Amino acid sequence: MARRLPGRAGLTLALVVLCGLSAWFGAIGLVSGTLPLDAAVQARLPGRSPVLGGLALGLVVAGPMSVAAVLALRRHPRREPASVAAGILLVGWIVVELSIIRQFSWLQPTCAGAGLALIGLGIRSGDRRGPIVATSRSDSAPAAVVSPRGAARLEIELYWIPLGAGGRLVARCGRIYESWQARRQHRRPSSLYHAALIVSSDGIPFVIEMAPEWSVSTPDRGVVRTGPVGLRMLGRLRAFRYEVRCWRDGRLPDIDYAVQSPRRLSAPAVAPEQLISTLGQLPGFVWGRDELAAGEMWNSNSVIAWLLARLELPAAAMQPPDGGRAPGWQAGLVLAERQRSQHRPVHDPVG
Repeated sequence: MARRLPGRAGLTLALVVLCGLSAWFGAIGLVSGTLPLDAAVQARLPGRSPVLGGLALGLVVAGPMSVAAVLALRRHPRREPASVAAGILLVGWIVVELSIIRQFSWLQPTCAGAGLALIGLGIRSGDRRGPIVATSRSDSAPAAVVSPRGAARLEIELYWIPLGAGGRLVARCGRIYESWQARRQHRRPSSLYHAALIVSSDGIPFVIEMAPEWSVSTPDRGVVRTGPVGLRMLGRLRAFRYEVRCWRDGRLPDIDYAVQSPRRLSAPAVAPEQLISTLGQLPGFVWGRDELAAGEMWNSNSVIAWLLARLELPAAAMQPPDGGRAPGWQAGLVLAERQRSQHRPVHDPVG
């Protein structure tokens, strides 16, 4: 016998199914002509065509609701973001509809209310779930990590990976962002890079990077810190959370695209559990915001720069491949310097 869906999940499924069926009914009716419109309303439609209106209703509302319903039925990890997106599209559709037809119906506030309910349910459900993070230390006061006497040195490989490697959307958005920044700063656009590390401690390799929470589904992926993306309130949704990983024997996506990599470094020894503990002391800043007032947003490059600086490596002198930029690098250096002025280094010299 199938398990019943819990309260919020069941209500979300009911809403997306009802809204989806209603939208499909309206879309099919408009396209087939079985749902007549007043002449005044039809005259205000784009191209005066109910067919176009029906197609738009199917694409904007009915389709996303159907996808959200399927994901909810399957208990897919992305069901909350899908329901939130469907709710946002439904509310947006009602707003646009009112501005175009300029006629009021009781269905409009009902549908808008259903859309808002989907948004709220998705956000609250996403907030209740979340990965178990292996840290309980304060965000603002990282403690020193003492290296075991006689331990081997850390072997570090720094990789410079082109932003959006292996895909198109992220790479295209990155080029748009860099063109805008270059215009503001009166310079030529540069190639953008994302930094990641493979650190070997006691002969055990750890992949260290910051990435979207949904990008990897492997349960044991070494998550030591999570944080929000864009806005802190959006962090309640899995789609808008990042995670910092210290993944033992992990894999580094897009490593084959790395340029002039790896750059090999070494640092005084830090035991594996101490390396994990140090990363767990990272503050959970918002990815894409400059909460440090460092002049750069916090992102994956900030994490790598921060760790290298905390290991007392010359992170400030490390540059991406010729002609490239690593936005966010300076933010990590700023955080490390502020912490260094109040605390001891990450490691003590091995005697």
